[in-house]
Amino acid sequence: MKASECVRALALVGIACGGAIATLSARQAHQETTAAAKAGPAVACAADLGQGLKTKRQFCDVVVSKDRTDSISITLPPHRGAASLTFDLHNRFGVPEAGTSPDRAYARHVAVVAVVAPGGAVVARLVVEGEFRNTGSLFDRIGGGSGPGGAKAIGPGPVEPVRVAIPAALSAVGIVGVKLTVTTSLGTQAFDAPGRPVAIASNFKVEFTPK
Repeated sequence: MKASECVRALALVGIACGGAIATLSARQAHQETTAAAKAGPAVACAADLGQGLKTKRQFCDVVVSKDRTDSISITLPPHRGAASLTFDLHNRFGVPEAGTSPDRAYARHVAVVAVVAPGGAVVARLVVEGEFRNTGSLFDRIGGGSGPGGAKAIGPGPVEPVRVAIPAALSAVGIVGVKLTVTTSLGTQAFDAPGRPVAIASNFKVEFTPK
């Protein structure tokens, strides 16, 4: 074979290989896009607090319970393998009346929350803690109340981003409260009675591989 023919043959092989690599890369990109599908899951809040005046988010109370239907129940889209549930967790602060002294307005909350399977088995246990000093301590105000601008007297504290791996076998989970510890100028109290709201959750999303 002449030298020029050898060069031409190698060039053709290079083009063929390049085309194969390009096709493979496109296929891999499609697979990665499919694997990283995101969606807003179906969320049912037993205690829907309402919409944020600033963020327009929907906020839900996290309630002490062993049954997810008494707090926050989440149905995942059909998926293959494990999924990732993400949401924002907030302390649940009561907003004192205007003019309340700083020492009486202050509160420190430590809330323990669990992500549970439909049967009640714990998938993950979470903690969110924060301090309230004034309305500047809040992430948002919730509409539907009689306060300034129509705000409720309950507000979410700063965002605590959460990511929880959901086992492949689960098609639904719940977010329930476990315990709330509150420290104020009057002392420290712990609350874990069923039905007690201990935190607030918002911004639910799920990452999954579609079936």
